[in-house]
Amino acid sequence: MANDNNGHSDVFRYDIFNQKLLRLSLDSQGDDSNGGSFYPVPNADASRVVFESHADNLVSSATYSGKEIFLWKEKFGLSQGTVELITNGNADSFDSSISGDGTRIVFTTYATDLVGSESDANSHADVLLWENGNFYFAGRTEEGNLPSEGDTKEPEISANGEAISFVSSARNMVSGKGIAHILIEDAGLGYTAGSTVLINDVNGTGASVSVSSLNPYGEILTFAIDNPGRNYVNPTLTVVSAASSPAPEKNATAVPLLVNPEGDVFRITVDAVKSGGGSVRVSESPSLDGDPGSETGGNQGSREPSISRDGSFIAYSTRSSNLQDLNVSSTSLKTFA
Repeated sequence: MANDNNGHSDVFRYDIFNQKLLRLSLDSQGDDSNGGSFYPVPNADASRVVFESHADNLVSSATYSGKEIFLWKEKFGLSQGTVELITNGNADSFDSSISGDGTRIVFTTYATDLVGSESDANSHADVLLWENGNFYFAGRTEEGNLPSEGDTKEPEISANGEAISFVSSARNMVSGKGIAHILIEDAGLGYTAGSTVLINDVNGTGASVSVSSLNPYGEILTFAIDNPGRNYVNPTLTVVSAASSPAPEKNATAVPLLVNPEGDVFRITVDAVKSGGGSVRVSESPSLDGDPGSETGGNQGSREPSISRDGSFIAYSTRSSNLQDLNVSSTSLKTFA
C-alpha cells in the first residue's frame, strides 16, 4: 500500500462495495505504527475493529507493557477513524473478540492490573471483559471463583453481547464431578505389576483408577480411569505396591484432575460475569448411568470455541471420545435454551 513504510504487519479494512482499502493501525496523525498489528475482528457493521499490536505509538501519552488490545472506531465523513487503547496493562493482552454493536470486548491477558475490584494472583492467563472502560474477569469457575493452576483463554463473545465462550485448564473450574485425567508429576521408581491405586476425597466416591503401564525401571507411565466416580471436589491419589513386592525406591506423585489439562470449553453469560456468577462446562461427558455428579471433562483437550449470534450454540474442536453417546467427530456442538 502507498505510504506504508514501517516494515511491520498492519491491520486493514476492505470495503467490498466501494472497493476501498483503509489502513487502521495508524497513529493519531495518520503516520506509520512502529510495531506489528495482528488478528483484527470487526463488529457487525465493521464500524469498529478490535486488534492487537506491539506498536507503542498508536495512542500518545500511554504506557505500554508489550502486546496490547486496540479498538478502531469509524468516523463518518472522514477518510480515517480513531484508535483507542483498550488494555494498557502490565503484561501482554491478545486474542480479542467483539460484540455486534462494538461496545463489549473480550480478550486473553497476562496483565494483573486491569481489574481493580478483584486481585489476580494465579500467574496464568485470564479472560477479561471490557465495557465502557471497565474490566471484569469473564473466565470464572462454575462456582463463580477465579481460575487457579491453569490458563484461561480463547474467548469469543456472541454478536448480541450476552454470552461468552472460552477454554480453561484451571484445576478449580468445576467441582462435584467425576475424575477426567490423572496428571503424573513424578513417575516414581521401582513399582511392579499389581500395584493398586487409592483415590481419596471427603465428598467423592466410586472412582476406580489403575496403573496401566510401567517402564523397565518401574516408573509409572500411564494410569487408566476405569470409573470416574462422582462428586469429587479435591481428590488425591496414592499408589500402593503389591503385598508380594518390595516398596518402591521412589514414590510416584500424581494428581487426579476434574478438568482436562489441555483445556475444556466453558460458557458464561455477561450478567454472570458482572455479578460474579459461574460458568457452565460445555465439553462435558454425559453422566454415568444418569447419576448426577459423575460427568467429566474431555479425555483429550477441547479448544477453538465459537459462539452463535444469540449465544445459544457453541461449536468447538476436540480429540475427546467421551463427550457424547455417539462417536465424537473433530467438532462438537452444544446448545443452550
